[in-house]
Amino acid sequence: MPADQEEIERQYHEMGLETRHQVDKPGTTYEPHRHEGVRLFTITGSAMVRLDNEPWQPVGPGQELVIGDDQLHEAKVADEPWEYIFAATPEEMKRQGL
Repeated sequence: MPADQEEIERQYHEMGLETRHQVDKPGTTYEPHRHEGVRLFTITGSAMVRLDNEPWQPVGPGQELVIGDDQLHEAKVADEPWEYIFAATPEEMKRQGL
């Protein structure tokens, strides 16, 4: 894992969050949903994300997406795999099965 990814994970751990390395297949769609807040740091690939019915926004390499507690959100993975660090509380990790 590159040093910058290690640094991002270290920062998340200092915040009391657990991390998982995730890779979503091209075309994966996450329908609108809510849960406890999470942070997603994109390593490679991209997705289009919509928060609270606002306009869709792209998320790409080196960008962090912060989703607040109970914030409505949805996502569509682009034409290549979306690789990211998923960070959440231990409780949220369990709820998500991660």
